[in-house]
Amino acid sequence: MKNVFVALILLLTTTSYGQINKGAIFIGGSLNLNFSKNDSDLPAIISLGNQKSISSSLHPMAGVFLSENWQIGGGFEYAHSSYTYDYSYYVGGDLMESWQKQKSNLYSIDIFVTRYIHIKNAFYFNISCNLNAGVGNVSYYSPGLEDQTYDQSAIGMKLSPGLTYFVSNRWAIAASMGELYAKHQTIKNSDLDQDAKTTTAGFSLKANTFSIGVQYYLNNSAGE
Repeated sequence: MKNVFVALILLLTTTSYGQINKGAIFIGGSLNLNFSKNDSDLPAIISLGNQKSISSSLHPMAGVFLSENWQIGGGFEYAHSSYTYDYSYYVGGDLMESWQKQKSNLYSIDIFVTRYIHIKNAFYFNISCNLNAGVGNVSYYSPGLEDQTYDQSAIGMKLSPGLTYFVSNRWAIAASMGELYAKHQTIKNSDLDQDAKTTTAGFSLKANTFSIGVQYYLNNSAGE
C-alpha cells in the first residue's frame, strides 16, 4: 500500500491544475483493508502461535471549504476487525491446543477540520483533526465455550497527514497514512457487572492507518 502512496506523489509530474474555491462542497469517502498473518515455530505455550488479523473500514463523508486553505465536515464510519490466535493449556498433565477469535464492529460519526497547503499544480498537502464517537459490539469465540458478545462504545480524536491530487476541479484523489491519536473505549460486561475501560494514545504508522479515496466537488468550477 505504500507503493500506492508513492505513486500519488509521482502525480506531481502532471501538468493539470486544480483549484479549491471558497464555498466548494465535497462528497467523498475512503476505504481501508488490512490483513496480517504471523506463523511461529515456537510451541504455542511459549508464544501465541499462529495469529491472523483482518481489519477494514468504510468512511463516507462530506464537507465545505471555508477558504482555499480550510475545510470543515463530517461523516460516518463503519469499522470491522477480526483477530484469531492459537494458545495452549494443560489438563491433567497433558498439553492441549485450542484457539480463540475476537470480532469487533464499530459504527461512528465524526467531525473534522482540515488545513490544506498548496504544493504544486493540482497537488496539496493536508492535515486533518478528527473527533469521533461510536457504538458497536465485541464478540469472542472459542471451541467448547459459549459465544460471548458485549456492547462497546468509543470516543477519540486523531491528527492525520495526507495528500490530495485534483484530477479536475470536480474530482480529487485523497490519501493519508499515519496518525497521532487518543482513544477511550468501554466494553460493557454484564456477566461481571463491571465495564472494561481502556484509554490509549500515541503515534502510529501501521498499515491500518493508510486510506485512499475519491472526492467529488460541487460549486468548484474553474474561474469561480
